[in-house]
Amino acid sequence: KRERKRKRKRKRKRKRDRSRRVKMERGIRKRAGEMAIVVLFALVGTSMCFSFDISAGTEEAIFLSNVHKGDTIGVRYQVTMGGFMDVNVDFYEPDGVAFYTNARQGEETLSFKAQKSGMYKFVFSNRMSSVTSKRVELMLVKGDSPNTFAKAEHISPIEDEILVLEQDVKRLKNDVKFIFLQESRHRETTENTYERVGYVTAFEGFALVAVNIWQVIALRRFFEVKRAI
Repeated sequence: KRERKRKRKRKRKRKRDRSRRVKMERGIRKRAGEMAIVVLFALVGTSMCFSFDISAGTEEAIFLSNVHKGDTIGVRYQVTMGGFMDVNVDFYEPDGVAFYTNARQGEETLSFKAQKSGMYKFVFSNRMSSVTSKRVELMLVKGDSPNTFAKAEHISPIEDEILVLEQDVKRLKNDVKFIFLQESRHRETTENTYERVGYVTAFEGFALVAVNIWQVIALRRFFEVKRAI
């Protein structure tokens, strides 16, 4: 009896240790999921297209540094995978004041002029989802305002139009980059889908052949039993 009691106590201790380890692992995973993705653009007039995953119940933050007052910032994002294809978005100025908020949005394109100098923060949240992770494709564009190169009184109407065309060409170039990124992602998804469909079709073919063979064997045995009777 004493040995049985000791064995039970040991089992209970092992279960408690396992539960504690599992809780610690979950806590570490949550902390790792809440860690922000930090992207710093130190160069002037840069653009970047990239994608990242947001785990369920977490959020990711993107930082844009070296922004000066009057700089033009372009943001374009799209949720390409996961759940209802939506995220919550909050954009913050260097002093922590939110200047743009959008809930449960799957795609958005916007451009604004920086009102303050410093580091801007872009937060993409998936806290409303408890199971499904989301994949977001993001494009950030930062450029100086035309006034940093020449004063308004020194620019003729033709030069002003040229600057506008230059901005339009840059915007078009960035849109093309974003489209290429989406196209590569969709092509990868399509290829994976074709591969899975091939596997499923082959499995269905083998299953049909096996069922037909089993039916033939079953019918033969049935008629053989009748003849014997």
